[in-house]
Amino acid sequence: MDYIEGFLEIEKELGLNERQIDGFYFWNYLRNSLYRKMVDSFNDNGEAFDHYKLTVKKIISSGLNCLFKPKYKMPGKHHDILIMCHPRRVLKGDVYESIYTDFVTPDYDALTVEIPYRGSHFVPAASKGIFYLDHLFASRALSMKMKRKKEAKTFGPEIDKNVSEIASAFKEKLGYEVDSKWLKSTILSLKIRYVYTYRYFTKLLKSVSPKIVLEVVYYNFENMVMNEVCHDLGIKAIEFQHGVTGHNHCAYNYCGDVKVKQLPDETLFFSTAWKDSVRLPSCVERIAVGFNHFDEMRQTYKAKEDRNSIIFISSGTVGDSLSRFAVEINDYMKAHDIKYELIYKLHPGEYSSWKEKYPWLLEAGINVVDNNKVHLYELFSKSVAQIGVYSTAIFEGVGYDLKTYILQNENIAHVDILFRNNAAKLVTKADEVFESIEDNSFKCEASTFWTPDAKSNVFKELDRNLNKG
Repeated sequence: MDYIEGFLEIEKELGLNERQIDGFYFWNYLRNSLYRKMVDSFNDNGEAFDHYKLTVKKIISSGLNCLFKPKYKMPGKHHDILIMCHPRRVLKGDVYESIYTDFVTPDYDALTVEIPYRGSHFVPAASKGIFYLDHLFASRALSMKMKRKKEAKTFGPEIDKNVSEIASAFKEKLGYEVDSKWLKSTILSLKIRYVYTYRYFTKLLKSVSPKIVLEVVYYNFENMVMNEVCHDLGIKAIEFQHGVTGHNHCAYNYCGDVKVKQLPDETLFFSTAWKDSVRLPSCVERIAVGFNHFDEMRQTYKAKEDRNSIIFISSGTVGDSLSRFAVEINDYMKAHDIKYELIYKLHPGEYSSWKEKYPWLLEAGINVVDNNKVHLYELFSKSVAQIGVYSTAIFEGVGYDLKTYILQNENIAHVDILFRNNAAKLVTKADEVFESIEDNSFKCEASTFWTPDAKSNVFKELDRNLNKG
C-alpha cells in the first residue's frame, strides 16, 4: 500500500505543517517518526537498530569532559563553515572519519560540531577542528526533568486537542490507530527540548558567526532546530544527502509548496535521479553533486577480475527475512553444485544481537561480517552480485556493476528508483537469482545514481555560497 499519499493528504487537510504550540512547530519535528511508526506497524517490520540505554558511567564521563576538555567547551572563534556532522564515524587508518563531510575541512575554514553517538564519540576523529555537543545534551536532559510538569500543565490541553484531531484523521483515512499517549508525550518532550536547543544554537551561531552551516540528515532533531536558527539569523543551511530518499521517504516529500522553517536552504544529492525522486517545497534548492566517499572508495577498492562472491546487505528492519533467504540460497547452491562464496554483511545496528536473532546463519556456516574491520567496498570489489531489500549500500553496489536482486518485501517501494532505471530484479525464490546472474538482462550505469567528481562539485557550490567565485 502507498501510505505516503494518505499521510500527505492528512497533513494538507489539517494544515499540520503550519501548526504550532507557543511558537513550536511540533508536527514538522515528529512527522517522520510517526510515519515510520505507522508503516512499521502495518508491515510488521523489525527494529532498525539495537536498543541502547545511556549508562550513569557515560553521563559522568560526559560531564567531566565538559568541565576539563577544550573540545567540549563553547567555541569563541569565527569560522566560515559550521558542520553538523554525522556522529557514526568509520575507521580510516588510525582515525575515525565522518564520510559525508570530513573531506571539506582541509580546504575550508570549518568547525565540525558533533552530537554524541550512544553516549560517546569515535576518537581520534579525522575532522580538523571539532566541538562536541555533550554539554547541550546533559544540560537539556536536566532542563526537561525540571520543566516537564509545568509545561504539561500549561500546554497539556492544547496538545490534547491536536492529538485528538490527528488520531481521528489517521483512523478515518488510513485505518491507523495512533498511539495517543506516545504522541502526547512526544510533543511535550520535543517542545521542552526545542526551547532549550534553540537558545543554545542561537548562542553557538552568534559565537562562531558562520556563512554556511552544512548538515547530514536534516530531519535529525538538532539539525531541524539548527535550520530554524539559521533562517532567523540569515545563515545558509545546506544538507548532504546521506542515504536512500525517494517518493516514499516521508522526510523528503511534502504536499504542495508549503513553507517549512525546519528544512535546509539546499540539499546536495548524489545524482539527478535522486534529486528528481523527491517532492520538496520550492524553498529547498536541489542540486546534484555526487558522493565524495563513493568516489574515493571506488579508487581505493577497485573491482577484482576474479570476483566470486554474493553479498547480502542486511538491516534490522529486514534482517529476519533476508537472513532466511540467505540460508535458502546456500541450500540451493549445495543442491545444484553452484560455487559462490556467500557473505552476509550486517548493518552496524545488528552487530551485537544477530546470533540471537538469526541463529540459522550460524548453523548454515555462512560468512557473517559483524564488524567494521573489513570495508564494505572491499566486499563489493570481490562480489558479482548483491541481494538486499533497501539500503544505500545497495546503490553503492550498483556502482560496482553488481547484479542486484531485491527480495520481495513490504518495503521495496523505498527502492523503486532501482526498478525504474533497470538496475535490479525482484526475487522471491533462490532459482530466480541463478537464472540471470550471468546475463545482462538488467543493468545501469554507475553515474545514474552517483554523479562523478563529487568533491569538485561540492567545492564549487561552497565557493558560490561563500562568494569566492
